[in-house]
Amino acid sequence: MAILIVDDLSPEALKYLKEKGIVIGFIRELFGERYAESLKQLTTILNNAGASLVKNPNAYLDLINELSVYNRGLLNNIRGTLFEFVVGHIHSVKKPSINLGREIIDEKGRHEMDMIAIYDDKVVIAEAKAYKAPIPLEMVEKWITDDIPAFRKYLLKDDFIKDLPVEFEYWSVSGFEDDALDYLKKRIAMTGKYAIRYLTKTEIIEKAKSIPNKKLKEALQNYFFKTVV
Repeated sequence: MAILIVDDLSPEALKYLKEKGIVIGFIRELFGERYAESLKQLTTILNNAGASLVKNPNAYLDLINELSVYNRGLLNNIRGTLFEFVVGHIHSVKKPSINLGREIIDEKGRHEMDMIAIYDDKVVIAEAKAYKAPIPLEMVEKWITDDIPAFRKYLLKDDFIKDLPVEFEYWSVSGFEDDALDYLKKRIAMTGKYAIRYLTKTEIIEKAKSIPNKKLKEALQNYFFKTVV
């Protein structure tokens, strides 16, 4: 049986689908008005990530509060995406051009820039992880040996930013396993063409404290860290 769950349909579309034997489920009727509105807000925010952070940087924070009450399961499923917004939000205070979730494809496959911030004097590309366990060595190695080279090639093709200094950041709410942290420190010490830095709970909290936004601090405390002071 074919079932289509939708937000809304025109009368013509509804009639056509019913004639084809497709069962229609409307989100509002199945899950309630609050769920439907939250889902609509989520779609709008995710489809316009960079613009959302500029026009209404608190929109995703309000959504976190809404989903924590009405749809905790969905909130947990998009935890990583929402943390990308946190990273973008913190960077956006200094007014760079922000883009989230840009995908690069090369001979090694797909590489996602969780966040890219283009400032007047530099480019920052960030990896944002909201895992509940520390980041293992293999993930850090892939980021440095596969993803960073792909990102650098991408930047060199853009005449507007190819000559700007580049910084790569790895944000992790759960920290890193010991061998992953050792590897990061080693690569930071030996890298000269670009900068690499990592941010764990302490650094992320300090970044958030520098921004006069109570909702951001509350989101970190109540959702990402639980015990932020």
